[in-house]
Amino acid sequence: MNDIFMESPKTARELYQMSYECYQTGLFETSLEWIEKAIAAQEQDLSYFHLRGLILSKLQSYAKALQDFDRIIQYIATTKLLLEEEKSLEVPTLLGRVQIYFQQKNYRGLIEDSQALLQIQRNHWQAFFYRGIGHYFNQTYQQALDDLEMAFYLSNEKDKVRPFRALVYYKHARYKLAQADFEIAVQQKPHDAVLWYNYGLNTYRMDLFESALASFDTALRLGLNTPQVYLYKGKTLQQLGRYDEAEKCNSKINP
Repeated sequence: MNDIFMESPKTARELYQMSYECYQTGLFETSLEWIEKAIAAQEQDLSYFHLRGLILSKLQSYAKALQDFDRIIQYIATTKLLLEEEKSLEVPTLLGRVQIYFQQKNYRGLIEDSQALLQIQRNHWQAFFYRGIGHYFNQTYQQALDDLEMAFYLSNEKDKVRPFRALVYYKHARYKLAQADFEIAVQQKPHDAVLWYNYGLNTYRMDLFESALASFDTALRLGLNTPQVYLYKGKTLQQLGRYDEAEKCNSKINP
């Protein structure tokens, strides 16, 4: 074990460092214990609250994490003379809040904080990415496409953007472009049942019925046993002339 964990910490900064090292190695519960002690010893350092917000996010304690992030944003917004270290926390804190809004499906917050990020850093790819997702779920598809294409262009994590860009292409009936993204995405995430379902919808729209059927079957095998999957599997089977099997799918929808 690292010697720092064997010593009796004497300062809040040592406690913070121990918490940070635990956070980096995925020991989130232990990390939270150390940062709580650091904050108790020094309640003025915003970086401590930022780290606690990150830890709480990993532990899915989103409401408490937001309290820490909100505290930092409010302080930055209302303080005229900021230290450089305090000012530098604005972007990562906004991003932390955005990522929580994504988990909570708070798409309005997603759009607003992503926009705030872009006002600070005009080429922040994650801000374009999350704002695009917010627009997608708000059904403002052109804005979603513009943002996700920009995110794809700026990012070196294109596999993260690709499944969402495929969805927006699908909404724009640009099925060939969606197909290219879906084909790569399902290879990257072969156990994502929703992704296979969406891939099946796109291939169905392209009249690639055998491929669509295989995608719907994969989604079902991975546990996505929803009426929508059976509905489109039944439609696909009808297109293939397999009417008895299609009827069995219909019975799954209306038992």
